[in-house]
Amino acid sequence: MTDDGSKTVTQQPVASPAQVVVVQPKTSQRKQRRWQNGLCECCDEKGICLQGAFCCPSLLARSARKLGENCCIPLMAPCCVGMAMRMKLRMLTNTAGSLVTDCCAFTFCGCCAACQLEKEIQTLNSTGVSLRH
Repeated sequence: MTDDGSKTVTQQPVASPAQVVVVQPKTSQRKQRRWQNGLCECCDEKGICLQGAFCCPSLLARSARKLGENCCIPLMAPCCVGMAMRMKLRMLTNTAGSLVTDCCAFTFCGCCAACQLEKEIQTLNSTGVSLRH
């Protein structure tokens, strides 16, 4: 203590060094499944084929609803939303592919990709796979 009654600190407290722990996300070790419906198999089911060819946004709206998304979104930007829905389906079901393949499918074969998406959803639903996450 000093003459005026205050305490004098003679040593600063020593801070312990911070330890940073970084945990990297693990990639899935599950084998990726393949698409059960090919991109060029869009004419196998006539109803989906006709809707994809003449009213693709409507077909994408139906698929969006089955994926738990707002069915109005595909009406605004079908190509972009279709690509995002294809990516969502791949992620939910561990289906092989990449952002590049999704982009190319909807850029160059949009109607076929929309038909493939709807057929894949129907196939998965018929086997009891839940797609609403």
